[in-house]
This record gives sequence, structure tokens and C-alpha cells, in this order.
Amino acid sequence: MFIDAKKAHLNPRCDQEVFIDLPEEAEAGEGMCGRLVYWLYGCRPSAQAWENFYAGKLEGVGFKRGDACGVVFYCEERDLSCVCHGDDFTCVGEEEELNWLATEMQKWFELKVRGVLGPEAKDDK
Repeated sequence: MFIDAKKAHLNPRCDQEVFIDLPEEAEAGEGMCGRLVYWLYGCRPSAQAWENFYAGKLEGVGFKRGDACGVVFYCEERDLSCVCHGDDFTCVGEEEELNWLATEMQKWFELKVRGVLGPEAKDDK
């Protein structure tokens, strides 16, 4: 199963005091700025915050993070493997377990299932 997390870096809360210039349409007064509540793309810590966010969610439902590579996860109970590259997840397992994982992930962030590879007619090739 291939899953794309939409607006990935906008999901983790910003745990630092980060301020930005506001766009003109915000109609902020002279000398005003905005404080981030959630990370924005382009902020240096946003990628690390995203990794910590999804890793915590996966670990919370039974996945163990890889020792050699921190973006590889395995859930022994469900025999599911998952690898994340940026905001894309590639997951391997039985159909019922993959559907469970997609349902769980929809609780955490907006996503799109890009495809499910398999031998049956309904599967992508």
C-alpha cells in the first residue's frame, strides 16, 4: 500500500518560539508578526518534527522503530512493515491489516491511498 500524507509538515505543533512576517492580506499593523502554532514547510526543524510526529503515532499503535534506520517500522502483532520517505509511506502486509493501518493514519493526518499492489483484479498492477 502506498500512502501520501497531505501537508505533512503542517501536522506537528511548533514547540519553539518561531515568528514570521505576516503577508499583506493578514492586514497586520506596523511592526506586527505572527507566532507559529504548527510548523511551516521551509522551517529547518519542520522535517524533524514531522518524523517525530509520525514515529510517535506508529509506535503508539504497536510498531517498533528500526534500530539501523529510523524511518523503518515493523508491527509484529499484525505482521506489517512500513517505510516512510518524506511524506510517503510504503507498507507491506495482508489486506485487512493494511486497511486497519490506513484507517488509523486517517485519524492522525489527511492522507491519500495512492495504490495497493496485488494479484487480484481489484488490486493495482
